[in-house]
Amino acid sequence: MRYQDLPSAAALARYAAELNARARSRQAKGQIEIDDLRDVILSSAGCCGWCAVNLTGAAFEIDHIQALNRGGNHVRSNLVLSCASCNRKKGEKAAAVFALELLAAGGETTTLISRVLREAGLSPKVPIQTKLLS
Repeated sequence: MRYQDLPSAAALARYAAELNARARSRQAKGQIEIDDLRDVILSSAGCCGWCAVNLTGAAFEIDHIQALNRGGNHVRSNLVLSCASCNRKKGEKAAAVFALELLAAGGETTTLISRVLREAGLSPKVPIQTKLLS
């Protein structure tokens, strides 16, 4: 899909069906509805949750913050709008590991990165090298 503020119900239904089929094949808990996808898309303000790149008019993907193969659930709170590059780089990595990689590479501390690190008991304000060595 390409980012737009008001995606069509038909496009959302197709994408939800694809995500739900993928989650079922991985035996993940949960199911996504059209409203869940719409909320994820609109709450992103058109930016990748990981790197903050503007996706207005561009292709985007919905990423499971905690990968399904790592026990992540297929629920709204585990979804984020992502650029294809971040989604591919993250793959099945732990979310906190990927967040630290982005910060180490000079990336922006996005709301998602702050949340992921906080949930992992880490802080983006502590120098990364210090945290990784302790």
